[in-house]
Amino acid sequence: MLSRLIGVCFVCVVLTGCASIVGKSKHPIALNSNPSGAEVTITDETGQSMFKGTTPTTVSLRGGESYFHAKKYRLEYSKEGYAPQYAEISGEISGW
Repeated sequence: MLSRLIGVCFVCVVLTGCASIVGKSKHPIALNSNPSGAEVTITDETGQSMFKGTTPTTVSLRGGESYFHAKKYRLEYSKEGYAPQYAEISGEISGW
C-alpha cells in the first residue's frame, strides 16, 4: 500500500508539475493521491507556506518573478499510517 502511495504521488507530480510554470501568471496544478485524503503542503524556495489542503485538489502557483527567475516549490504529502512523501516543482526556460 505504501509503495502504491509513493508511486501515485510521484506520477501526480511528474504529470502535473509541468516545467512550463515560468512568468508572472499563475498556473493550475492538480494534486492527487491514492488513497485520496492525503494532506498536502506546498512551500516556496524561501520556505514560505503557499498552500495547505487535502487531496484531490487544484492549486494555482505563480510561475516566477520574471521569465528568467522561475519559482521552485516543495510538496509534502502526508497521511496517517503512511510515510511522508516529498516532491519538487520548478520552472525552466522553454524553447517554445
